[in-house]
Amino acid sequence: MQGALAIAILAIGFDYGKHVVLKKVLEREIANSQGFVSVASLSVSPWPLLQSHLVLKNFQVHAPDTPVTVETVSVRQGWRDWRLAHIEATKIKSAEIVKVAEAQGILTIADLTTRVEVSHLMLKGMQVQLPLLAFSGSQASFNFLYEMAFRRLSLKINAPEMSFSNGVPFGFSGEGAFKVKPLVEGEMALKVKNIDKIMKALVTAGVVGTSQAELVTASSNFLGTIGLHDITLPFKVKDGNVSLGPVSLFRIGKGEPDFILPEPF
Repeated sequence: MQGALAIAILAIGFDYGKHVVLKKVLEREIANSQGFVSVASLSVSPWPLLQSHLVLKNFQVHAPDTPVTVETVSVRQGWRDWRLAHIEATKIKSAEIVKVAEAQGILTIADLTTRVEVSHLMLKGMQVQLPLLAFSGSQASFNFLYEMAFRRLSLKINAPEMSFSNGVPFGFSGEGAFKVKPLVEGEMALKVKNIDKIMKALVTAGVVGTSQAELVTASSNFLGTIGLHDITLPFKVKDGNVSLGPVSLFRIGKGEPDFILPEPF
């Protein structure tokens, strides 16, 4: 009995200790971000038993056009592979455009000084509010890799069950890459589900201009008639314009950002 208790105490101390080390690493990286990233508090919680974890309160990314805030982030390192950690986040917001109730994924912590990689990231309760269009979904999955030296974001997404605010269903999946400095630019091949319904929704919402509305409506009717509901289109961000195929969706801010992204060390 005493031996088992001693082993349990040792295991708890060992688990707590490795999270203290990870806490110091994250504190250093946050400090080196020169204000790009901040947290209200960063602590190690010893509960539940044998599953101590880091807790970040009020995590923020201070990007000028798309700032990100997260109420709570929890990180638990794996026992078998220290290079991986399970990450959970609650109440995520990006510039009031994207809101997510909860997210869970796997964080690779081996090279945090040069890259941030998250795989199998599941988003629950996602809401998106674009200038003229709103849609939501119960669940979506992402894999992403941000390489600091190249300012490059590689992204893979799968959101099969989404719907517009009027109830029209759709879905999408794809992968691509974007650079984030000095401007956000890039492209991904996006397979879109129920493209005919999406095009009609874009016309109804006024996203498609009057000069294109008749053509887009006729195209959506034709696609529905021949039974072509799923199609792959380029999703592009270039010169501040965000587009899906030939349709311009909305614009994002242009110009040199007034913040400094973290440099690789």
